[in-house]
Amino acid sequence: MRPFKDIFIHKINFAAGDQVDILNFKNIGLSIDDCETLTGLGLKYYRKSLKSEYDLAYESASQTIQQVKPRSVERVIYASSSVDDHDYKKNQFGKLMDDLQLSEIYPVGTFLARCDSLQMSVRLAINVIISEDVNNVLVIIADRHYSNENDRVITPGNYVVSDAACSFLVSTENGGEYEILGIDNYSDQTYWNISPKYNFVTYLQGLSNGIQIVSRGLLRDINETPQSFKKIITGNYNLSVMSNYARFAGFKREQLYTDSLASYAHTFGSGQIISLKNLHNQGGLKKGDKVFVLGTGDYFFGALALTSTG
Repeated sequence: MRPFKDIFIHKINFAAGDQVDILNFKNIGLSIDDCETLTGLGLKYYRKSLKSEYDLAYESASQTIQQVKPRSVERVIYASSSVDDHDYKKNQFGKLMDDLQLSEIYPVGTFLARCDSLQMSVRLAINVIISEDVNNVLVIIADRHYSNENDRVITPGNYVVSDAACSFLVSTENGGEYEILGIDNYSDQTYWNISPKYNFVTYLQGLSNGIQIVSRGLLRDINETPQSFKKIITGNYNLSVMSNYARFAGFKREQLYTDSLASYAHTFGSGQIISLKNLHNQGGLKKGDKVFVLGTGDYFFGALALTSTG
């Protein structure tokens, strides 16, 4: 993406389902060995919500709205990979916008990028700011698991999906938690029919290639190296997968942020924002520290470079 400056991420919030012990899966058909495999990979809890995707989205976005000046939100971007009945989704989204008192704001929706939806949404927000000369774009990302409970465990890969939503402003106004240094996206649609269940080696090769392309591209664009970043954040899959993804991107294991994994598991596109929020709240960054945020959604890849504003 062409260079830009002075765009920030503000007012990060999230809402997640109730905390459920990973060992709960042994009560619904998963063997104790499989449960212990998950815990051995750093997973302790996942998040399950009885609320709808839109209730989770409202819980998060209403907090962000409360932290900004009235009527300062000029555009809305909504991302979800929980694609269900179109009419139902449209009606529920309309209710969400009305409840947030944003009913007159024209929204943009995106669903293709799945666990890369953070990077896709931020890219769209930046494009809107630059092309439409606006200052504040509200981004909402929400996903909820609707299938059988034991389908939350994804194999191969050994990770667990959770219910969560997040929200934040992409803004030209200073004072946010992070400043955006750069962003890049990449996709390889030739992998559309490669199933990790039946062609895991080929699938992994595609992931490695995509991560390397998007990471190297962004680092080249902003003239940085992996060594200049304090942390790298990936989706919360498991310790092994996350370590491999960081390595594919050119980062060392000690740079990988893993503190959100045990408590939240894999919350689709919200996971990286949850980690950014937690990292900021923990005081683990000082002003000027850089964070590399990697998104991987099947054959969609995104990389986001941020610097802490202190």
